[in-house]
Amino acid sequence: GGVDSSVVAYAVNLVFPHNSLCILGRSASLPNDQLEIARKVAQYIGINLTEVETNEGQSEQYIKNEGMSCYSCKTHLYSALNSVMTHAKDNQTAPRRVVLFNGANKDDLVDSTRVGLLAAQDFNVSSPLDEFSKLQVRALAKEFGLFNHDYAASPCLRSRLAFGVTATEENLRRIERAEQLVRQNLQIGLQQNMRVRHISSEFTSSNSISSSSGERPVGSARIELDGDFLQGLQEVDGGERLQRLAEQVSQLGFVKVVFQPFRSGGVAAVRRETSLQL
Repeated sequence: GGVDSSVVAYAVNLVFPHNSLCILGRSASLPNDQLEIARKVAQYIGINLTEVETNEGQSEQYIKNEGMSCYSCKTHLYSALNSVMTHAKDNQTAPRRVVLFNGANKDDLVDSTRVGLLAAQDFNVSSPLDEFSKLQVRALAKEFGLFNHDYAASPCLRSRLAFGVTATEENLRRIERAEQLVRQNLQIGLQQNMRVRHISSEFTSSNSISSSSGERPVGSARIELDGDFLQGLQEVDGGERLQRLAEQVSQLGFVKVVFQPFRSGGVAAVRRETSLQL
């Protein structure tokens, strides 16, 4: 459902309309709303969509979440894609040469945290957008008429977990429920940035909201919203609405909840940021 993958799917289907296939990996790291967007994009493009279950959640390397989870995830994904490709070849429903494409763009290639690109190299995956910046990709998506051209980026749920917070299905589902709660409560549109990040306890700021939880405590959460939007919410009623929301999120098991302006990749910089005090 991401704009990069959508542009690649559109372009590949445009050039190879009779032998293109879009494959979507499904696991606990994929939010349900992104699954629905991906299905709608594929329907709009007119490309066949195959959904496959991936099992990165069984990998110790993935669960540890100590810097190589993305590599492990992509390795499982591309292995699943290879299985689909082999099956198609065996049943003579695919051409002799099959090319795997991803949506990596020029900006991604200079991001040292995207170790999943190493897995792409391992599987000889082609990146047709590697000369296009994110802004250029969005412009292409708009030109193609893709409805998600201006949707805020929404990487996998595992990316919401701070280094060392285990990427278990329980933790991933908790983040998904928390983000659904925030989005519904604040009526956040798909064009707005929003993250709920699960932060390990040693990163917790003293300037936080805490409340009792009905579930086993699992650490602290940080809710990130676009800066102007967050400031407006705090000014309207002195932050009372945010206070109530934090208490609701804490009921999912978080012992502390903080709010901060959105920052892409923000879990890598928790120590340097100062949370808003409500």
